[in-house]
Amino acid sequence: MPPIPPCPAEFEPKLHALQETLRAAAPVALGFSGGVDSTFLAAVCGFTIPDETTLMQLDSPFMGTPERAATAQLIETQRTEDAAAVSRQQLADSTRYIAEGVADEAAREPRVFGCSLVRLAFNPLAEDTVTANDPLRCYYCKRSGFTLVCSAAKARGIVTVFDGSNADDALANDRPGSRALRELGVRSPLAETGWRKNEERACLHAWGIATWNMPAGACLATRVATGERITAEKLDAVRACEDALASHGCRQVRARLIHGTIQVEAAPEEFPLLTSETPKRCTGASVTANVPTPLAHDIAQELSSVSGLPVRPSVLPYRRSGATQAPLDLADSLSPPQFLLACFLTLNKLFWPTSRSKKQASVF
Repeated sequence: MPPIPPCPAEFEPKLHALQETLRAAAPVALGFSGGVDSTFLAAVCGFTIPDETTLMQLDSPFMGTPERAATAQLIETQRTEDAAAVSRQQLADSTRYIAEGVADEAAREPRVFGCSLVRLAFNPLAEDTVTANDPLRCYYCKRSGFTLVCSAAKARGIVTVFDGSNADDALANDRPGSRALRELGVRSPLAETGWRKNEERACLHAWGIATWNMPAGACLATRVATGERITAEKLDAVRACEDALASHGCRQVRARLIHGTIQVEAAPEEFPLLTSETPKRCTGASVTANVPTPLAHDIAQELSSVSGLPVRPSVLPYRRSGATQAPLDLADSLSPPQFLLACFLTLNKLFWPTSRSKKQASVF
């Protein structure tokens, strides 16, 4: 086991406490999303109990592109390190060619930080309690997903299941998924030992792990306004829009789906990348919550093209958990002609074939 790399000195006592918690609980399974929290916990597991940790990732349509890309990067990094280790072994023992070892490595489960990674197929869209998208959607989804994780862990003889919730999450009062974890007996060692996300980022940065500056993420279901049914088509539209926005350099961004339209939200510092206003108007304190700022027309057209949906003509400041409530009533955020057009397009989408309505989708 490699020694744990140095981290900022003020976090060393807390890190030692976390390591002791992991050692006492081993063997463990960790629900691994690929975000900052679970990546930090996976890294500490890898430095502490790599052979007694199994990372379990739910392969779900709710998973965002940044988390998928981050996981793929971590797997590739591990493969590169493993290949280098095989080469060193070959050079050290010129009398034995280890083709068998190479073959065994190729057949193994992928690894991250020296821990096995298992992907579990999970389709929350098959569950009515989830797709109904009521205020308890996260509870139903988390309970179903972690029931799958707990079952897979039990099949491997693992009793203790972890998730990546931290002390920030423990302070929040709007996380129904936390109740599901408690009911299933899933532990949150980061919360138990008092870790905050900014502290995790600082350690990941010190360790040279690229996930340290990944923007705050959430499953794609949070982009659909509460009360609107979640479908694969809606998730595809949201993912396509956010991937397109990422191609323009945006990092903290959301494409929210409200009344059949796309509403873009972005961090204030990213407004210059998206708006038709000058940077002076679109940075820092000049960006006011829920005050629409014009979205650049070419970007609006691009988003409409990739999603097949009308796009609201403004950008709003990014808000955490924005799907709980629509940011603005449709009639409040659009001019009368735009509102009438949105109503027409929504009805058209309900009663006309998908291919036809997709062609007729437009930008407001």
